[in-house]
Amino acid sequence: MLSSILIWLFTPVYELKGVNYSQLISPLGFQISLFKSTYILVSPLTILALFFFIFSAILPLIWKSSRYSLYSSTISAGFGIVMIINSFIFDERYLHYYGYSILPTPTGSFYISFPYIAVYGFPFYLFIGASAISALNSATKARWLSFRRLTLLDKLKLDLERGEIIKSLMSLANSFYLDYATIGDSTLKINDLVVTKGDEPKISLLFSSGEKIFFGKNHVLYQDREGELRYYDSLEGLKLAIQKILEKSNFNTGLRKDSNELYN
Repeated sequence: MLSSILIWLFTPVYELKGVNYSQLISPLGFQISLFKSTYILVSPLTILALFFFIFSAILPLIWKSSRYSLYSSTISAGFGIVMIINSFIFDERYLHYYGYSILPTPTGSFYISFPYIAVYGFPFYLFIGASAISALNSATKARWLSFRRLTLLDKLKLDLERGEIIKSLMSLANSFYLDYATIGDSTLKINDLVVTKGDEPKISLLFSSGEKIFFGKNHVLYQDREGELRYYDSLEGLKLAIQKILEKSNFNTGLRKDSNELYN
């Protein structure tokens, strides 16, 4: 959308041109030229269209915490397209009438007739395409994009690699209104779970039931209450850790949360 707006600054969305005469729809309004004389009829339609397109482009960038920014962006882009279409209608009704085109002058205006061609500019098609992509993002929550807002699982994995998993688990506890206690920045206690951060393994999750989860550099070791050991990769290990934390929180607080709600 931003690229479409920039191109519109230099290329009109619509142009009616003939010999030494042209009508352009620019962001400020209607630009009419005859020989070397140029007149600009400022129009609220094109100014509103520009505003709606800018709003549609920047809203998802500054409001990333909710999918409603995608919906608002699509609606705003739709309003922008409507304003552009209304500009076409205004031009056809008042500035180009039955083959006669208007020519403003300092003392008034009159209509002239000449051979012409009408062309929809490249920005118009870009706006249509950008609006369609915005609608697709709204329908799919932008899941088809490779770059999107991080899920909780993505954030936990990233924080694990950075050694900041304690802070992420504190945020997880806050989101479920769980009581927790910390000792420095290396130990966290949530209900009957104790999380410790060290060098090797990086993170240890110790449950009072006897279950243990150890996060190493590339793999995760899980020990159940019977002492059986299982190995997982980092992603599956994080899913297991979230599942175990939720199981304990559900049991202790009566919450009924599905772990899929967190990392989907």
